[in-house]
Amino acid sequence: MVDGKFPVRAAGVVILITLVFWLVLESGLLGPEKTFRVQQAASNFIEEDIDSDGKTERIWVAEGDARRPSWLIVLKDGRRYVASERIGALSAGFILPKVWEIAPGKKTVGAWYPTEGGGAAIEMFTFEKGAFFQLGSFFGEQGAEVVDLDGDQKAEVILFSTNKDNPAELNAEVYTLRGRKYVFDASLSGGAAAIYDRPTRP
Repeated sequence: MVDGKFPVRAAGVVILITLVFWLVLESGLLGPEKTFRVQQAASNFIEEDIDSDGKTERIWVAEGDARRPSWLIVLKDGRRYVASERIGALSAGFILPKVWEIAPGKKTVGAWYPTEGGGAAIEMFTFEKGAFFQLGSFFGEQGAEVVDLDGDQKAEVILFSTNKDNPAELNAEVYTLRGRKYVFDASLSGGAAAIYDRPTRP
């Protein structure tokens, strides 16, 4: 004779397994591509060859919340997920990834998004040999842009802020690429606001 409590116990086991699985997903142990709800709608990703291997990658931003960070995600070769370092919890809502050509034949990928108070942030990575390498994380109080400022065919990062002595004017900080990092360039920063006086936002 079958114990009448068996179906109840079986249901309890199923509920327990489901709960454990949900907790594992929430913890992020399975990786960001499994943790975050990624909407692969036509407007939510871009496709581009970002590592110059002749193959197109699919790139999108998996957005977190107040507890969990956001990640830049690449679907490599149509089957393998690669996640960047965390890029913070994006509070500005829906964000598309961005690809910049920072030198002839050299591309970077990241996120360029508005922040509260009218500023802009830039998270920038190279993608080489199937892995992300962060070039820099930037915030401009009055905007930020990636542009070739001095005509050398290499893109600089410009961050704009309010001039404390004259609020009607802007200050600019310029960062140039040195190896695998963008570093502050004092020589370009001095006149950057006058040369490039229309900071843009996403």
